[in-house]
Amino acid sequence: MATENIGTGTSAGLVEYLDAIVEKGRGTSGAIQPLKTAFTKVAQEVDGSDWGIKLVSEIDIDDYISRFGNLTRGKYSDKTLTVYKSRVNRVVGWYLKFMDHAGWMPTLSARQPRKSSQMQQSVRGSQPEDEKTSSGKGTDVVVKPGMHKIELALRVDAPVTLILPRDLKSHEVATITAILKSLTSNERTDNEENRAPEA
Repeated sequence: MATENIGTGTSAGLVEYLDAIVEKGRGTSGAIQPLKTAFTKVAQEVDGSDWGIKLVSEIDIDDYISRFGNLTRGKYSDKTLTVYKSRVNRVVGWYLKFMDHAGWMPTLSARQPRKSSQMQQSVRGSQPEDEKTSSGKGTDVVVKPGMHKIELALRVDAPVTLILPRDLKSHEVATITAILKSLTSNERTDNEENRAPEA
């Protein structure tokens, strides 16, 4: 795998970075390929033949996706453009963090089946002392050192607990915001995320 561009901060470097995530076992090809496809299609359409030398730190994602939509008008649905925006935002955030912290990579794990109440109790009982919470309500979550727990009463029947780093960076906030926006019911369906974007 070629990695001569991975540290350049360019779009070509971002693509090599995504390949490296798979190469190092931090994510599967199935998880990374849709992200890579979305970013590459958008970059090539917006920046043309010189897309690989574009500095990722200079990418304005809202403008990028808007221009992509205009350049490909009628080819992609609004839902597909929303999915592409979420994916581009995600990989740009990863790559910028990698550029700030050499060697950093996300760890993408497969979704695990829901554990039974008995199994959850067993797991909580085996946690190290510094990773336990003890509300005693059966909804305990792990809050590790350096993390901040935020509890929101989003709806009466839908309490939300967020666990975030205390030193959140602006690009990480942007990534989280884009992901949450992409989950709204009027912008995206579950099938849209799982279906390959339109060619």
